[in-house]
Amino acid sequence: MNKKILAIILVIIASTLILGKTLNILERFQGTQENVGFEENPPPEGENIDNEEIKSTEIPLSEQEIENILTIHIIDETDEEAAEIDNAPPGGAVSWPPVNITKVSIGTYEGYLYVKFEFLGEIPVEKEEPIEMISFSVEIDADLNYNTGWHGTDIQIAVHLKYDEETHIIEPGDIDVTVWYNIPTTEDEDEAHNTDIIYGEYKGGPGTNYFIFRIPMNVVGLHSGQQIYFSAGAEASSPEYHHYAFDGLRSPQISVPGTDGSLFLLTIP
Repeated sequence: MNKKILAIILVIIASTLILGKTLNILERFQGTQENVGFEENPPPEGENIDNEEIKSTEIPLSEQEIENILTIHIIDETDEEAAEIDNAPPGGAVSWPPVNITKVSIGTYEGYLYVKFEFLGEIPVEKEEPIEMISFSVEIDADLNYNTGWHGTDIQIAVHLKYDEETHIIEPGDIDVTVWYNIPTTEDEDEAHNTDIIYGEYKGGPGTNYFIFRIPMNVVGLHSGQQIYFSAGAEASSPEYHHYAFDGLRSPQISVPGTDGSLFLLTIP
C-alpha cells in the first residue's frame, strides 16, 4: 500500500479516537455541572406559608432543658400600643389573653437561637370566634443600621397557627415557623419576603400559654456576642380585621433610648 495513503488512514483513525474521547469528557463534564447546579440550589424563595407540604418540626428538647438555655428575659409591661395599630376594630385591637404577651426570653445553645413567648392566656386548640389565625413575629436588625434591610429588618421570624376550616382545631401541620433572612434593602414588604427562607423548629403552642422556636444562627448570619436590635409582637386575625387582637413587646426600662419602648438592643448570648 502506498505510504502516503497509509499515513492518511492513520491520521483519520487517530482523529476519530480523539474526537470520541473529547465528546465523552464533555458529556461527563456537562453531567457534573447539572448535578452541582441541582445540589447547590438555594433555599426556596417566596414560598406560600399555607402550602400543605411546609411543616415545621418540634424541638427535640424538653421544656426544662430549654428553660435552662434561656438567659435574657424581657417582661412586657403595657398593651397601650394595641389601640394604635392599623386594620383593627373600631376603638383599637381587642386585648385577647392568648396573644397578650407577658414575657419574651432568649438564649443560645449549640448554634441555635431560642426565643420563647409567654402569654396571659392559653392558646386554644379549638377555634374561638372570630379568630382564624394566630401569629407571632420577631424582627432582627443584625447590623444596627435602619437604612439596610426592610425598614432596618435583616431577619424576620414569623409563626403562624391557622385553624383548620373543617375541624376548627390547630394540628401540628397547621403550625409554621418561617424565617426570612438576607433581606434586601427595600421598603416593599413583598420584595422583602422574596428572599432566602428556612423553616424553624418549635415547642408549645395550642394547649399551652407559651410558644418557643429555634433557628440555626450560622445559616441566617448571627453569632454569640453580636449586638442586634430586637422587637417582637403577637396578633390574632379575624375575617374582617387582620389585627383583631394585637400586643407588641414593650419594656421602657431596657428598650433603646428615644424609641417607643418596643425596640431592644441586645447582645446574643
